[in-house]
Amino acid sequence: MFNASRNEQMRMITYEGIEWRVDEHDARATPGAKGPSCLVFDADTVVRRVWAFPEDWNDLSDDALGALIDVAIPSPRAAPSARTPGGGVEHEAMEIARECTARTRALLAEVAVLRDANRALRADREARIAECRRQRDQMRIAIESYASALRASGVPPERAVVLLKSAMHEGGVDLLEPDDQERDEIVREGVAWAIEAYFAA
Repeated sequence: MFNASRNEQMRMITYEGIEWRVDEHDARATPGAKGPSCLVFDADTVVRRVWAFPEDWNDLSDDALGALIDVAIPSPRAAPSARTPGGGVEHEAMEIARECTARTRALLAEVAVLRDANRALRADREARIAECRRQRDQMRIAIESYASALRASGVPPERAVVLLKSAMHEGGVDLLEPDDQERDEIVREGVAWAIEAYFAA
């Protein structure tokens, strides 16, 4: 139920860069009213009427109170605003359409930025994967050549594996953390390549 004392309350808020004067109005005598009272948001060039609002609206933050404007539906028989050229429902509907268009354009611009950023990240990721594959192929060639040379020098397979592991650690594998699964995987894969190349020599 409308509280007459609240009709004397007026509050100034800033929402999305626009200053609004907010009043609660008794709408019981207003033709076509959607409730006993409404909140009227009055800016310099536009007026919004909100029918659905909490009783403690005056305790809401500026952003929470201003958000009510976004879901406001103009009254079918709203009176023209004295400061709105051409006033009336049609003008208010045009204002809402303009705001909707502006917000849609802003959203699309943000989507475009995110899309371009995702494309750049995807391209960078693909380049890193390709570089990792190239480095892996080069490492395999080096290990296979080393294993073949050890075989040709008469080094037994057990000793060849020890020498290979030592070479891999000296080559930088130890730079990885001891509990890094990638480190163990690199060593296992290197040993497998070496054994294969050793017995194929």
